[in-house]
Amino acid sequence: LAEIASRIEIAEKTIRSEQKQERIAYFRILVETGIRHTQLMDLWEENLKGNQIELLDKKIGGNTVYVDLDGRLPEISDETKNMLVADEQGYYFHDTVYYYRMMIYAAMPEEPDIHIHDIRYFQRGKYVVHYKRSNPKR
Repeated sequence: LAEIASRIEIAEKTIRSEQKQERIAYFRILVETGIRHTQLMDLWEENLKGNQIELLDKKIGGNTVYVDLDGRLPEISDETKNMLVADEQGYYFHDTVYYYRMMIYAAMPEEPDIHIHDIRYFQRGKYVVHYKRSNPKR
């Protein structure tokens, strides 16, 4: 875990150096929550409940939402929340999934031994689990 943490720190510093708030927020949410990067594209104002994010995990299917091990919705830091700026329709991220994926790979140290899924699973040493909800709010 220490090596992954070190590589994540390097990647974040590299992304921060570009000074593009939307990109930094995308990366930080990925690390802080463990939500799949493809689902972060669906994040918009209605999914944000204070600092908690309520998003469906489309890969799992049905009404599966992301929750932490303690059963709470994944939560982002105040710093990350303050970086989020919604457009007129309420969405926060505007580039393609491919673009964000390449941004992350470019920010990793040369010949990285970790991948995007390693970053989302690192998540401060926790793993995200899922549960079924019969009546999703979306």
